[in-house]
Amino acid sequence: MKAIKYGALVVVAGCVVFALIAFNDEPNKSQHNLIVSEVSTSSEINPGNSENSEQLPKVVDGEQAATQADGTDIVEVIRADYGASIDHGHTQVKALEKLVGYLKDRYPDSWEERLQTFLELTFPEYAEELISLYRNMESYNLWMVSEKQNLVALSPLERRQLIWEMRDAFFGDVAQQIWEDSLKGERVLDTLIEISETGDEQSFVDNGSQYVTSLKQAYGEEAEAVIESKRQELSDRFFSVPVVQEQLKAMPKEDRYAALSNFRRSIGMDEEAVSRWTELDQKRDARREAGNSYLQLKTMLKDEFTGDDLRSAMTQLQDELFGEEAEIIRNEEDAGYFRFERPQVIGRN
Repeated sequence: MKAIKYGALVVVAGCVVFALIAFNDEPNKSQHNLIVSEVSTSSEINPGNSENSEQLPKVVDGEQAATQADGTDIVEVIRADYGASIDHGHTQVKALEKLVGYLKDRYPDSWEERLQTFLELTFPEYAEELISLYRNMESYNLWMVSEKQNLVALSPLERRQLIWEMRDAFFGDVAQQIWEDSLKGERVLDTLIEISETGDEQSFVDNGSQYVTSLKQAYGEEAEAVIESKRQELSDRFFSVPVVQEQLKAMPKEDRYAALSNFRRSIGMDEEAVSRWTELDQKRDARREAGNSYLQLKTMLKDEFTGDDLRSAMTQLQDELFGEEAEIIRNEEDAGYFRFERPQVIGRN
């Protein structure tokens, strides 16, 4: 397991939490989750009765029961979907999730009793290994549930370290396979932490290059597809790093627009998209400038007017500064949300 850096936690606490969630692509995205995520708050996590895990009784009607309502053989479906890489931990979890989902839907009162028979029908050479993995999942989930409050109390990086220690304890080397996607995201997160710690020693361009390189190295052959599917999300993570914001805010506007455009190109945006984002950056800057003026004038109006006179003066000011958006801003402030009192994150808002 890669060493975890704690020095940047205070500096980029918000970024760290956000990135941990964003990159935590756990193997339990299906409806029938077998492994609980470290940020889960659900109490209904254990997929079965742990009292039954010592011995899973076999049933005699396994082959007949393997046919789904539409006539499809669930055994053949799972073999086709997962057979090519069933020796890999991540694939084993996905296969178990699909089979457990089928059994739960069809046999809600006896699904766990049938699990071993279906595994023997589907992957006879791996049945015992899969049953063992399933039992380890149960134990791991029980630990996660029992430690939920303690885990929430830890810092994100402390929680990450403890969870990996327990994954290694429950699953051994297979843990690296089961959570391979999560590991990739954590490698990118480590790069963001490194940039937050030392990024002021290099340029915005170098920081951006370091980040994009880490994405390509972490995801390998999948990098292009991952970046394409999460391009804006990944850009937002980078822009949220405080030192990156400091560098962007220190630039003259035109230099900043050029720097943002070059970064977006490096992450795969085409020229049409880059142009649209530049226009949006310019609109956001204009809106923020109007917002800063609004805050100053708003304070002056409050010193001068009260009651209906104040409301009338505020309405006129909002209309003059924000045009068609004035009514939206009024509604926001009536609801207690004051957008211009929040800091601007260049590239994001």
